[in-house]
Amino acid sequence: MASPDSWFSRAEPRTVSKVIGTGAGVNGKWRLGLNLNHDGTNRAKQWFLAVIIFLIPWQAQWIIFEQQLGGGVSEYLRIGLFATDVLMLAAVLWCRPTLPSADNRERRALLILLGYLLVVSFLAGDPLAAFWKIGTIVLIVLFALTVWRNGDHRLLVSALIVSAVLQSLFGLWQVLRIYVPASTLLGTSEQTALRFGASVVETASGRWLRAYGMFPHPNILGGFLAAALLFIIDRYFAAYEGFQEWWNKYGLGAKNLWREKIVRQTAREIALTLAAFVIVLAGLVATFSRSALIALVIVVIVYWAMKYHANRIRATVLGIKIIAVAFAVLFVWQMFLPELWQARVANNTRLENQSMSERVQGYYDAWEVFQRYPLGTGLQNYTAALAKINPGQPSYIYQPVHNTFLLLFIELGIFGMAVVFFALRKRLKEFFNYLFNRASPLTVATFTMFIIIGLLDHYLWSLHGGLIMICITVALLICFYQVIATPIA
Repeated sequence: MASPDSWFSRAEPRTVSKVIGTGAGVNGKWRLGLNLNHDGTNRAKQWFLAVIIFLIPWQAQWIIFEQQLGGGVSEYLRIGLFATDVLMLAAVLWCRPTLPSADNRERRALLILLGYLLVVSFLAGDPLAAFWKIGTIVLIVLFALTVWRNGDHRLLVSALIVSAVLQSLFGLWQVLRIYVPASTLLGTSEQTALRFGASVVETASGRWLRAYGMFPHPNILGGFLAAALLFIIDRYFAAYEGFQEWWNKYGLGAKNLWREKIVRQTAREIALTLAAFVIVLAGLVATFSRSALIALVIVVIVYWAMKYHANRIRATVLGIKIIAVAFAVLFVWQMFLPELWQARVANNTRLENQSMSERVQGYYDAWEVFQRYPLGTGLQNYTAALAKINPGQPSYIYQPVHNTFLLLFIELGIFGMAVVFFALRKRLKEFFNYLFNRASPLTVATFTMFIIIGLLDHYLWSLHGGLIMICITVALLICFYQVIATPIA
């Protein structure tokens, strides 16, 4: 059985490979011991993984089968092969990730869990959707392991940030145009402020379309941008921390700081990081996602508090700078479109009241579904079970409860959740031991973010984009702690 240290921070004993200028060391350089080799094949794998990370929002898919529900098509029962699935499968076959070590007891528990999922899925109202869900989860987890074992953290996080910047710009364009174009290639459907079912903000002056990006719903884009903002803030802090280490060793003796390569590199990185922060924050605001914004505010406070505990002066100065930039973005937004967020916060318009009542009704529906199916509805079959209990409604009425953890519990049932905890109890114990004793501020903040979003929405489990988002983010965090800093000899 692998120890907690080896499972969460183990690095393969391979060749040291990447040099960056924001750390400290001889002549102002640090060499990072990443899980890479120098040969071109491994570097090609790194870039291929980065491309897939960049394409997380890409929703193009080949629809294989669509299940009718309430006289219409349900997106939750749709069988489709996403373009990103094909790329992830190619990455898994190419990189062939090794699985974490497990003892015989863990293997038996995992086999019991898999067998239970297969039985429940077979008994579900739509077994095809359930089996497809299992396959999707297995593929995404294998890809996350591929990122963990083969990933260049800095390159992959850069790909995530660039993707978030482009999605923010696309979302801002959609809000200003009040239009989302339909595109088979991009995987987007046409949305306008007057289209039935479109996510809009309603004010006294009219209806405004929320930013979708390339995701199927603005809340998913909001969660994606919130996670990216955490990585941007962490990179901002890391740039200053790396420069501070260099300054303590070599900066005092430098006659002309601007001639030092690390100074120019740090200045460039800080400028690019702040530019990305401004754009992504503006994109997050344009989604009008309350769950994402609430989660971001809370986790930034958590992140800053942990940084403050480590270095009070640096955390205070950098925190003030970030707050100043954030307020500048919000001030500009409020100048041009002052009514939109007021409507979302005040919650006194017709659509906002309707949204709140539907969320509350969703919990009553969840209790009714659980009473009818205590052993579980089967994976991805919550909406099908809801349609059996309350037949005759339009398809858009059958929505998952806006709580990821409650949705997962109802789909697996009492026995299913017991099997899950039995199968993963040691790993969960290791994880929480790591989280409370050795985890970085970024890890704690990201885990907190997913907890908050999971309590307020369902897409982290119910939709393809949410599953990819959470698995790849976790893989990036684990990949980061495979990095072992060693000065260049």
